[in-house]
Amino acid sequence: MLRNRFLFFALWLMVAGTLLTPLQASGQTKIAVISDPHVISEELAENGAAWETTVSGSRKLLDYSKEVFDVLMAKFASEKPDILLISGDLTEDGGLKSHNYVAGELAKLEAAGVKVYVVPGNHDIGTSLSESSFAEKYYAFGYDEGYEKDANSLSYACEPVPGLVLIGIDSHSGALTGGTLNWVCTQAEKAREAGKQVIAMMHHPLFPHISGAEMFVDSYAISDFETVRNRLADAGIRVILTGHFHVTDNAKDWNADKTAEIYDLNTGSTVSYPCDYRMLTLTLAGDNPSLRVKREKVTEVPSNADFQTLAENRLRASVENQAKSVISKKISSSTNPMAKLVSKDMQNKLAQLAGSVFIVHAEGDEDQSEEATNLKNILGGLASVVSMLGFGDFNAMFNGVVENTSNYGTDRAFQCADDYLEIELPDLRETVTLAADGWASFSSARNLTLPEDGLKGYIVTAVSSTSATLQEVMQIPANTGVLLQGTGEATYHLENAEDVPVIQDANLLQPALEETSAPANAFVLASKNGTTGFYPVQQGVKIPAQKAYLVVSGTSARMLSINNSNATGITHQSEETAPAAVYTLQGVRVVHPQKGIYIKNGKLYIAK
Repeated sequence: MLRNRFLFFALWLMVAGTLLTPLQASGQTKIAVISDPHVISEELAENGAAWETTVSGSRKLLDYSKEVFDVLMAKFASEKPDILLISGDLTEDGGLKSHNYVAGELAKLEAAGVKVYVVPGNHDIGTSLSESSFAEKYYAFGYDEGYEKDANSLSYACEPVPGLVLIGIDSHSGALTGGTLNWVCTQAEKAREAGKQVIAMMHHPLFPHISGAEMFVDSYAISDFETVRNRLADAGIRVILTGHFHVTDNAKDWNADKTAEIYDLNTGSTVSYPCDYRMLTLTLAGDNPSLRVKREKVTEVPSNADFQTLAENRLRASVENQAKSVISKKISSSTNPMAKLVSKDMQNKLAQLAGSVFIVHAEGDEDQSEEATNLKNILGGLASVVSMLGFGDFNAMFNGVVENTSNYGTDRAFQCADDYLEIELPDLRETVTLAADGWASFSSARNLTLPEDGLKGYIVTAVSSTSATLQEVMQIPANTGVLLQGTGEATYHLENAEDVPVIQDANLLQPALEETSAPANAFVLASKNGTTGFYPVQQGVKIPAQKAYLVVSGTSARMLSINNSNATGITHQSEETAPAAVYTLQGVRVVHPQKGIYIKNGKLYIAK
């Protein structure tokens, strides 16, 4: 008795999993994204003068890095997004103690029910932690044995929820090898062919978002970014999540001939003003797959309720100091005698202007900012002077920021809203258009489920000298020929399904996944003189891709009629009195179930 109960429970789990998976895929997935937390463990932080100098001169709030990280971990543990993505620079120093702390907190978050995935940044790997050690340390967060992994880097691909493939790209050195780029593109192409959406993640921006970005960060984008951008877009990647630049900024670009678009969602650092992160809402199934992108901020930490003011002041001071240094070097190297006349006061004012411009850039949505409009007017008055002094790159950067315009090249990147953005994703569902008679043969390399809008599916279970007998199915396993019936000339969308049982052994229809030469004794579905059935075709005739056919030997029939009396149940009864449909565990509908276990009304049903 106990053994029978265990078997029943196991069967229930199997059936429930098959029935529920499409529902999971059709819902919304909540994804949190952070970048560049630069966590430094308390044991490594010092309290001396050298530590204070390092902290005060940096736009990174390293003295708050652990506290900010803890605030976010607690928030995610409470709100429980489905996924957390971290696009590199998990630590400031790459030290074991800092990595141990981060990995430990991520393990706690996963235990709370949040799936976590990371990629390394340029601060994560060095003398203290090798690449192999990084993969071991973060094994549970992207480097699991069950995932696809690149042999040449710390890149990986996985499917965190059905229908979504995440590709974590290792760019910690600032460049991708040809082998890794090929591997990434192959993974993306495989996913799209299977009807799955793709999101990629890497540390470095895919392309520059502002002119003159190199004045602030040497590795302002991935090396050879034009090639990488073109390849990723061509491979079908629509969205990539990046970091490194410490500013949240959304931009869209295209491949070389502008036939495929790609969004670079650059997420700012949690320890640089305004200390922001992302909350994404991914809708996979249905008519309008999309990704909604919203920016959030860490506004306070336990030790400082006015955290935003502190962070803004740090960023402004850091940019001004950096700008002073750049301006001083330009004046010293300038051959224009007028440059030597620029006073220290004017240099300081230009540096302050740089600080204000960068604050506006960090706050995002520059084209909607009143402060950006004011700065634009100031820049207009200074344009001729700045150009004369040889500061043209400054002028281009300033104007590009406050106008939120294209950042490089001619007619390349398009700046998008930073605070809230909705990206339309491609509809990757299989589609089928029925003939005028309402029938079509069909096959696919995917596991599919039929829509609930009048489309029915059948397999052929027997063939006589005059007819083909059908049985109804609820789902279509991969590599299986079926017949579909619905409204004539209507187009239907078929959703991906998971773990659909194979039924080909009971099915006489042969799939033609690609264009196929008809074998001897082949019959194809057609309608002639108002009669739909299977008609013989000559050997070698091309059967179109994604169709199905029968092979029937020993008959000279000119047509096999469709016998679907067993497929539609007892048709003369009214809807109110008709018995509930009964299916085998393989998804085949039966009218007179024999002794065994079946599915009825979505539940297990035992016929005795």
